[in-house]
Amino acid sequence: MGRRRKGSITERGPARFEVEIAGDYIGTFPTPEKAERMRLAALAESTGSAPEAFSVFASQWMDKRELAAQKRKRSRPFAKERSRWRTHVESAQFWNWPIKRIAQHPSIVQEWIGKLVETEAVQIIKRKSGIERRPTGRTLGRRVIEDALSLVKLCLDDAKIAGKYRGDNPARVVKLPRFEEPEQDGELVVHMSTDEIAALFALTLPPLQLSVFAVAIYAGLRLDELWGLRWMDVVLDGQKPHIRVRRSYDGPLKTKYSRRDVPLLLPPLVALRTWKAAQKATPIGGTPVWPRDDGGCHGESYTAVWRSKTDGDRYIEGWREKANVREEISFLALRHTCGCHLVQGTWTPRRLDLHEVKRWLGHSSIAVTERHYASLTADNLHDAVSVKYAGDLPVDIERKVT
Repeated sequence: MGRRRKGSITERGPARFEVEIAGDYIGTFPTPEKAERMRLAALAESTGSAPEAFSVFASQWMDKRELAAQKRKRSRPFAKERSRWRTHVESAQFWNWPIKRIAQHPSIVQEWIGKLVETEAVQIIKRKSGIERRPTGRTLGRRVIEDALSLVKLCLDDAKIAGKYRGDNPARVVKLPRFEEPEQDGELVVHMSTDEIAALFALTLPPLQLSVFAVAIYAGLRLDELWGLRWMDVVLDGQKPHIRVRRSYDGPLKTKYSRRDVPLLLPPLVALRTWKAAQKATPIGGTPVWPRDDGGCHGESYTAVWRSKTDGDRYIEGWREKANVREEISFLALRHTCGCHLVQGTWTPRRLDLHEVKRWLGHSSIAVTERHYASLTADNLHDAVSVKYAGDLPVDIERKVT
């Protein structure tokens, strides 16, 4: 009976350890260590017990969070959260402090943020021999620091609810420093030029890469929207071919505003038709447009070999390098490329205004669109003025001017 209350871990095969608590299935995990953490997290969740040391309470809190993500089938997005937690939170100077002491000295959290701001970002490269950490020469981005601080806030919120301390949450009085937006050639976002786009599609791209890059550049889908795209959501015939953005690779879309219909311009329309014709069998409606080998959806880390990579001792040159596209053009920059060229009117009969770009890209608010693309609308204003006052000035105005 005691064993039933404590739960059990059963090995079901290679890298498959099943956890049960009182007959309830908790999940299957790749290592016995992770399975044990999930068992303890499930027991802590059912008993409501939690030690007072921040490191112990926070570890159990994070395990319960992972357990919840596992039940909601959100394990892949959680992996990024867990990685930032291990890298930036577990290395904090207050990690082994009692929770009450942290609450009494909120400045320690502010000091931790100050150190993160000065921390150099590293690139993680997975090799067969292990993980290589390569310096990038730049500091951590604002998003990384915000995510780490948000996790600490949520953890200390739950610690307060559990009665571990009294007073205000010390992480909620922390102020992030101002981050300067990097400007490049007067633009706030890095994107591909028309020459780089032409150079990329001048290559003999395989049908997969041709369709992926064309949709990413000309339709501006997010990474999760790309890999979650099904054939049933792609309309290639009729007078208005378009993509129905309805799902992410692992669940619902980012926001309710992400649900939208994106017009298909000619390059992605032709590329998708070519990719569909290249399939060995006619794709079923619910099949991902770009599936993994096992038929499932790719994760956000997949980029269709956009950048060069090393697989063991083998070097694989990326299509970005083959096309001589600038190194700072990441796969994410393909979405920004779409937004920038829509604002500039490169592909469309006229320039799209920011509200139209917002609907096209599925931004949650016009403020997001303005933050990325407002600087590119200055030429629009000059064009409007030059058109309005084209020709000779009216006589009365000309007299006043002269």
